[in-house]
Amino acid sequence: MNKIITLLIIGIIIILSGFSPDKQVAYRYINQTISSIKEIKSLGVTIEIDERINGEIRKKKGEFKITYNPFRVYLYQILPEEGMEVLFVEGEHKNKAVINTNGFPWVNVYLDPLGNAMREGHHHSIYNSGYDFIASVVKHMKKTYSDDYLKDNLIYKGTENVNGYECHVVEFNHTRYGFKKYNILKDQTVEDLSRLFYVTPYKIMEKNDFAFDYDDNLKGKTLHIPTGYAKRIVFYIADEFMLPTRIVAYDEKGLFGDYIYSNIQINPGFKDSEFSTDNDEYGF
Repeated sequence: MNKIITLLIIGIIIILSGFSPDKQVAYRYINQTISSIKEIKSLGVTIEIDERINGEIRKKKGEFKITYNPFRVYLYQILPEEGMEVLFVEGEHKNKAVINTNGFPWVNVYLDPLGNAMREGHHHSIYNSGYDFIASVVKHMKKTYSDDYLKDNLIYKGTENVNGYECHVVEFNHTRYGFKKYNILKDQTVEDLSRLFYVTPYKIMEKNDFAFDYDDNLKGKTLHIPTGYAKRIVFYIADEFMLPTRIVAYDEKGLFGDYIYSNIQINPGFKDSEFSTDNDEYGF
């Protein structure tokens, strides 16, 4: 009898607190994911991307090799056109990305990773390759709205198989999602604003009718800034290594971005030659 009474009391406490067992499970998996991301020093991964650009879903796919210290990225593009390669090594090539277009103009092109030419048609820059950005988004939500806000708006939705990985499905609903006016009083670009508010530059540009470019100085303007990366985010977290194999983001218009991760290699021992234009296996 005492055991039954104790269970009833625990149940009442959980109901009154609003923190259900499903929320506890979801919160635990999100925290484990953040911890797993912190342990990544290098990453090999194939990413399939569906992003809403100018009202249409654009599909992309690429194979990535990434190290974080130093920061280096090699990308082999599969979609939309196979064969293009991008190499970025922080501090080299005047801090520009080297691009083998696999076509015209038949020579390597050097571009600013944050400039208009490389950013057009993408939500994220090459600096957001991998998992670090989404980890920073979650940590920012906890810091800005409190840990309890994150807990209260998470739900565990069971398991699902994604690309052969058994995944825990965790959904976050940003109930305070919306837009606020921001007066820009100093020299700032849209990239600066995205880092300040942990949102994508593309979303800021879309909300403000694409009235400026990525490298424009926005001092003196008043912009509408989203209060979060997305209105709803669904994480598919692989039980094997507690990292997402899929992240789906929705905003006030519907699907914003869908990212599927496969062929995941955590902390592989990449050689320096794998981040060099002199690599004979590359087309630079």
